[in-house]
Amino acid sequence: MKKNCAFTLSELLITLGIIGVVAAITIPSLITKINDRQNIVRWRKTYSVVNDAFKRVVERDVPVCAFSGCRAMGPQINNANDRDFYFSNDFLEAFIEELKPMDICYQNAEPKCDSKKIWVNVKSKSYGRYALLNKPKEFLNGYNWTSARFLLKDGSMIYMGGSHGGPWLSVDVNGANNGPNQVGRDMFIIKVFEDKILPMGAQGSFNTKSNGEKCLCGEQYGQQTAANYFAGAGGADKVISGGCCSDYYIKNNK
Repeated sequence: MKKNCAFTLSELLITLGIIGVVAAITIPSLITKINDRQNIVRWRKTYSVVNDAFKRVVERDVPVCAFSGCRAMGPQINNANDRDFYFSNDFLEAFIEELKPMDICYQNAEPKCDSKKIWVNVKSKSYGRYALLNKPKEFLNGYNWTSARFLLKDGSMIYMGGSHGGPWLSVDVNGANNGPNQVGRDMFIIKVFEDKILPMGAQGSFNTKSNGEKCLCGEQYGQQTAANYFAGAGGADKVISGGCCSDYYIKNNK
């Protein structure tokens, strides 16, 4: 008689258990990589949109900053008629016209924005809690994005700010309520000048004395402790961990 060979029920259960353990270990990491990849693609697209809008404003001879040379000095935002915070009001109006956002919020000038969940991180109940790349539980100071913010059609959010080394435009490519809310993963930084913008990490966007000739992207690079500002006091210190990924992902298809 011909003998039939087969696995026993216990052997099948053990095999399925091993597959389950391997899947539990590998799938979250795989999902994270896929999400990061999607966010990088979103970042390239949003940067292109912002850069094109900025160029069109400059071509109209609109003054970008409230102070000559785009120094990181400017008025606080106290009312709806004083909403620029380092940017000129003319630039703000022209930028909105060119950018065509779905919605706009002025943090200090319009407290009513507090009630809109699209502007506030529901978990932290704040305007933005963005962590360093190397330390996901250490959050940046909100002074980096204390002015107008724009919601684009694709769900990305653009923040205006100017404190210490700015003015800045920063981009949350998937909105305040979608994680990981980390610089260099779904939040990226743009340095603003009178005639151009540069992604953080590009030559001219950072202090070479503190960061070296190249500003590198990775958890092991940049400011390794919680920092108040994108590039330290006055923009003269190390760029925060993950900050220079902004330029890296624009230039590298990785």
